Amino acid sequence: MIDDFTKEEKLSGGAVFERGVKQSKEHKAIRRIAQPLTDKHWLNKGQSVTQLHRIYRIAEYLLVRSKRPKKERQSLKEMEVLVPEGVKVKIKRIKK
Repeated sequence: MIDDFTKEEKLSGGAVFERGVKQSKEHKAIRRIAQPLTDKHWLNKGQSVTQLHRIYRIAEYLLVRSKRPKKERQSLKEMEVLVPEGVKVKIKRIKK
């Protein structure tokens, strides 16, 4: 007997299966990031679920932020050093 996981792998296209695995890993990473936040800020005692959704949105942001390349962060810090004190500058990022 073939388990459901193997059956899906063999029946679905490779790209579909890979996308599912990637999404599953991403959701698992988000849950791991959100767990300490939910323990601290959300008690399941008649609270609005909106707070829980906010916590998960924060966890998603933290996951995306952790994947940013470090060179970009360093270059922004270097640019801030070049700007004289008292001058306000807005830095816009250019999407590639």
